[in-house]
Amino acid sequence: MTFIRKKVIKGKNYYYVVESKLEKGKVKQKVIYYIGTADTLLKKLKIKH
Repeated sequence: MTFIRKKVIKGKNYYYVVESKLEKGKVKQKVIYYIGTADTLLKKLKIKH
């Protein structure tokens, strides 16, 4: 399962894409992609006209 995790560091929100897998009866999580702050994400998604 893949999901977005929010972490608060020094009062700022940072976002990561995380993958969760079941291995040998235990849940293992791995950061797949660092998104950054919400402002960074919005700048990446902005489409120029």
